[in-house]
Amino acid sequence: MKREFVIEVLITILKEIQSEVRNEVEEIGVSTCPFGSMGGFDSLMGVVVTARCFEKFDIKDDNKIVSLFEPNKSGEPVSVGDVANKIIILNFIWLKIRLI
Repeated sequence: MKREFVIEVLITILKEIQSEVRNEVEEIGVSTCPFGSMGGFDSLMGVVVTARCFEKFDIKDDNKIVSLFEPNKSGEPVSVGDVANKIIILNFIWLKIRLI
């Protein structure tokens, strides 16, 4: 799975969700940190985007991950690029599990 594709899909999902809750859609890029820089983005929106990403990328995690947008261990908010990396790793793990 190419990172650029994951980023593109993730940005599309973020914009769709944002347009559902706001009248305007902001510019979103790979370095955008949704928490703090996207108007209206809160923990609930993080859960909704996570669910849509899992559905889009056919990832199953047995509800262990509530949100891909949880801050890093240092407490810093995650960027779109960080979330894309998580999706790629989860997709790889899920593919390996299905092959076993």
